[in-house]
Amino acid sequence: MNMEWFNLFSSPDNAFGEVFESNSSSFKVRAYKYGYSHTPEYGSFIVVNCESHLTIGLIFHSEMTVAPGIPSIPSPLHASRVEVKRRYPDLEDRLIDTYHAISVGWYSNGIFHHSRPRRKPLIHDLAFIPNVNFIRAFHSFNGEFRADYIPLVVHVLGVNEFLFLSESLFSILSENFSKDERVSLYKSISSSMARWGLDSTISLVLDRARKILLEESV
Repeated sequence: MNMEWFNLFSSPDNAFGEVFESNSSSFKVRAYKYGYSHTPEYGSFIVVNCESHLTIGLIFHSEMTVAPGIPSIPSPLHASRVEVKRRYPDLEDRLIDTYHAISVGWYSNGIFHHSRPRRKPLIHDLAFIPNVNFIRAFHSFNGEFRADYIPLVVHVLGVNEFLFLSESLFSILSENFSKDERVSLYKSISSSMARWGLDSTISLVLDRARKILLEESV
């Protein structure tokens, strides 16, 4: 087993949170720290170390609530974020910040897969925010770049919710891949949707992918 990626996603000190709920198609993570610099974006990828494999998830929803014992509707503080943290140094204990992810792939024995893992993450498995190198490796197959997990996301969310998510997802891909590489990604989305999608859904998904990956390139 190639341990390079496992070593990258192993230390609790580098994890942004841990799994607290999971099933065969998705899972939820509670973040340890409060703030944008410590947590993933909507439409971004995360990695869960399941020991036998790495599960790759795509963030499709997040929410922040107050912890048990704290008033359910916080009182207005009329203060900046810096002032709020100064008043409440235990802010992480007062808030529950959660992230919901679809399982879009997995890694084991040196190979990436764009499919649902055979096993769901366990409660308390560590979750990490991957770097650009990992994101690119996840999409790389035999010299081509692929995104064959797109039908999985459409199936779980439905086409309308996917179209909202796709603005962020495809923008993130555009930031990390060159124009030629985005063409390869688009072709794989087209072929994978043709295998698994309905005609009306295929058109909507490909129109959005074409617009953001190919026409609105960064």
